[in-house]
Amino acid sequence: MRQSFHQKTTRWIFFYLYDTAIGEMELLSADESSVFRYSYDKNIFPYQWYFASYEKFLDHYSAILEPCTAMTINVNDAIKLNQCSVLKPNEELNTVVKIYAGSH
Repeated sequence: MRQSFHQKTTRWIFFYLYDTAIGEMELLSADESSVFRYSYDKNIFPYQWYFASYEKFLDHYSAILEPCTAMTINVNDAIKLNQCSVLKPNEELNTVVKIYAGSH
């Protein structure tokens, strides 16, 4: 697994993970009793991004995780890196993303 930091400040952090062994990502509670987990096809979503905000989102701490197709926020940069998923008219992409929230 590799990581790439997009930006970090004292109030938030944003980073990508890539070259993961499996298509899965999770947030685990501090006491390890609860988990929020995504399972997905890593051939379709080869990257993961995590975003955490410390105190500046409605005075709350928050974390967002998401499987993604590109490792850049900017679409133009993703196009240059050949990381965009493009569907032709009437073309479909079928996949399954499983989400679990509960006991660890």
